[in-house]
Amino acid sequence: MADFSLLGSSESKMETFGQTASSIGTEIAPSGTANTKGAWVEMITSTSFNYESITVYARKRDATNHILDVGIGSVGNEEVVASNIPFNAHRATEISTRHIDLPLSIPAGTRVSFRCQSSAGDASTELNCMISGYSGSFISTQGISKVVDYGVSTSTSLATTVTSGTADTKGSFIELEAATSEDLKSFIVSVGCAGAAPASNLSTRIDIAIGGSGSEVVIASDLWTYNNSSGPQITDAYFYVPIQIPKGSRITSRIMANISSSVRSIGILGAV
Repeated sequence: MADFSLLGSSESKMETFGQTASSIGTEIAPSGTANTKGAWVEMITSTSFNYESITVYARKRDATNHILDVGIGSVGNEEVVASNIPFNAHRATEISTRHIDLPLSIPAGTRVSFRCQSSAGDASTELNCMISGYSGSFISTQGISKVVDYGVSTSTSLATTVTSGTADTKGSFIELEAATSEDLKSFIVSVGCAGAAPASNLSTRIDIAIGGSGSEVVIASDLWTYNNSSGPQITDAYFYVPIQIPKGSRITSRIMANISSSVRSIGILGAV
């Protein structure tokens, strides 16, 4: 466990858990049944201080899709505080790590666990994970008790597929959520490859909007992802957007790309 001050402040701390002797993270195995959550795996026995935000690290090594839950509480009494974080497929021959920063408050002395599911009915398609907790970090948000997902399907382990129009033209708005169940203090846009490796040299821009059909108002515009023609195809991206969304809002997304009819899987992780 590392525990040190950030930016020279005695109030700023960080600690990391889940490291293993082989220099990779703790194995989080899905169920042996496709798109079914596996068992909880303890990541932190007891947090050393009050967390204001966390980073989740995940290593993928196959072409399946995963979604991950973060839970707190004793063994058998885990409560989900961040649900269905997507980690999408990429080329089966590549091994890659991704990380996502979540503005999640966790009290000192809390046990933290992870569980996941995958699109394959094979418990060997695991994630390797680590977690860092921060006090006084730059993304910290007071009073965030949980992170809820919208547009992520537990039946496919994927977020919602959104398709671009003709080359360099925005496509239609696709609904991610008909009506949010909570007031969101901020949100993260999860962008994945919709279950397949993307085309080479694919440049994509993503809009997020709220409002009724035909009356969508863009609140986050032109979030940019790019995939090269060679080398690792890291296809996941996570954009933190410090904008509030009221309870009961309809959320949609549209994309444009330099290649016609390109697809991305888009989800929302909302801070409550």
